Amino acid sequence: MAVEQLRSWQHDIAERCTHLTESIFDRYMDEDEALDTTDMMEIQNHVHRLRALVEYSLQDQVRAKVLLSAVRDTHPYLYKDLSDLGPRGKTERKLTQFKLTHAAERALGSTLPTFHRAVRDGSFLDNITRVDAAVDIMVQEELILPDEQYMLYHINKTTAGKVRAIRCLFRCPTVPDEAKASIALILAVYNLHTFGIFTNDPDGLLETV
Repeated sequence: MAVEQLRSWQHDIAERCTHLTESIFDRYMDEDEALDTTDMMEIQNHVHRLRALVEYSLQDQVRAKVLLSAVRDTHPYLYKDLSDLGPRGKTERKLTQFKLTHAAERALGSTLPTFHRAVRDGSFLDNITRVDAAVDIMVQEELILPDEQYMLYHINKTTAGKVRAIRCLFRCPTVPDEAKASIALILAVYNLHTFGIFTNDPDGLLETV
């Protein structure tokens, strides 16, 4: 019974408990010190770490019960939500496509062809300074997945680190080209200063296709 419940909730636990990862692991070990989570503690991305803990706990009823108990004690609101409403399940990437508004194209003027080339080849990434606000839009539009969000928000905290992480996304074969194109365009619009254009309203320069 516990294994089936945990299997049903596994993605919600991994994706929605990252702010409580350490507490969940502490409570898990308090329940049974014989449970070995040493290797998992080396996993830097907490979405991946929690997924590893779920996989480990799905191996038998005792471990499953321990993890469910740990989630109930550390995140009672989520536990109640899952009990009452059921799981959301694994987050799926949306492939929302964006384009520049006419106002943005007018603002770019003669630099528009250069802008589009830079968005396609990613060359503008070397000079960007605004990443977090752009990532907020990507999260809102579900263009990036929870483990990618964690990588950008929590593991790579400097602009240089975030840019490296974004380059990794662009190289990743499992990220669809449509998502990469939207991510690149959002980043470029939030960093129009690299093209000599200054705006206080980057959101107003994008629209969905």
